[in-house]
Amino acid sequence: MSRKYLIGLCAALSVFAFGTMTVGQASGANITVKGAAEGFLAVFGSPPTTGPVGGGIAREVGFGQNMLFQASTGKIGANLSFTTPGGVTSESCDSFIGGSLVSNKTGENNPLSVSIQFADFQCNKVAGALTPAYASFQQYQQQWRTTICPKVEGATCKPDAIIAGGAKGLVKIENVALDIGPGAGGAPGIVVQGTAWGEWENGAAGKPPCIKLTEPPKEASEKEPDQTLIVTQSNSAAAKVGEKITTVKGQACLISANNNWYAQTEKSEPAIEILNNA
Repeated sequence: MSRKYLIGLCAALSVFAFGTMTVGQASGANITVKGAAEGFLAVFGSPPTTGPVGGGIAREVGFGQNMLFQASTGKIGANLSFTTPGGVTSESCDSFIGGSLVSNKTGENNPLSVSIQFADFQCNKVAGALTPAYASFQQYQQQWRTTICPKVEGATCKPDAIIAGGAKGLVKIENVALDIGPGAGGAPGIVVQGTAWGEWENGAAGKPPCIKLTEPPKEASEKEPDQTLIVTQSNSAAAKVGEKITTVKGQACLISANNNWYAQTEKSEPAIEILNNA
């Protein structure tokens, strides 16, 4: 077989393989404006049909939809709060959580992914007293990996292998590390680390999509009980190292997503949903 023929055959096979992958990536879990043909841009998994994945990963540059959420009772969503077995409750009256869409169009019954890059807890209180709460420096080193299943009837998505499936809209947030206070002299107070869980709620016109924090699913509690938030440091008798946070509450709703959702001098508030396309 001639070298020229081999080169031609390899080129043909490469084109065929790329075309096959492109077709396969065009379906599956897909966050998009309702009725739109294209999903949101993600670092991996939803490239424009004529461009590179993520806009240039080989140059260590990747672009995905920016997503900013807010949790504030009376404004949007509901206050975020965490309660220890000893009864310490840390609650923020206004929280902002921001990240980027990492994967989209991930294949039927697979979750998509958002990387949470910062969390800011404003007017945080413990027992009625202003007590700062912080997201750890670990968030800079290791972002909170968030996997979200579509909230669609018949979907058998699972963001974790131990989940039975069919968990509509289930959200898993890993690598969480928080100092929920109270600390003294700048020292850490009650530090919790681990996994948080939630439920995705699709949006509607004029109504943003939201993530509502929930207790861990039954499978996580029974099979892998450490898949929750656990106290790893404490200077309080009301929170012992190794204890699990008993209550996690709050609802964070989308307030900004590039050109797909904003409300400033101009407004764009379409219905945003996660599909489970075949």
